[in-house]
Amino acid sequence: ASPDKIVEMSNQLRRDGLTTVTAHIKALGNRLTARSLKKALEESKCGKPGVVVMVSYDFNEAYGAPMLKKEKGEAGALSHGVHSWSLIAAMNESADADDADGVIISPAHNVILAGRLWTTSLTNMAKAIHTLANGSLCKLVVLKACQN
Repeated sequence: ASPDKIVEMSNQLRRDGLTTVTAHIKALGNRLTARSLKKALEESKCGKPGVVVMVSYDFNEAYGAPMLKKEKGEAGALSHGVHSWSLIAAMNESADADDADGVIISPAHNVILAGRLWTTSLTNMAKAIHTLANGSLCKLVVLKACQN
């Protein structure tokens, strides 16, 4: 699903009374850098109580090494390959662009490979989001728990 579709589904669940979470898109532009990603995460209040950011990215770029291969044939059709969706659980506000502990990732899959939580630099994550966007607008999905 696209970021826009995830926001649409999440907000429909809220309207139906099935969740108190609101969702919106944070547009990042077409040329994402570590600096612009950090600014967007700060503005979104990423990691603050009740706020998480969901992101679609290239796993290998974020991890900083070729850990997953792009499958061909039937295996490729049935797998996510390097395309990942994860939550950015928190951001180290004092991290430099290349600090390996810049952001904390809570992955949706590849947990056996990377762990329930793992860290990467803002530079690697910006590259990973930009690579997957492939020239399109880079987007974050900001999820916020609200009181009823």
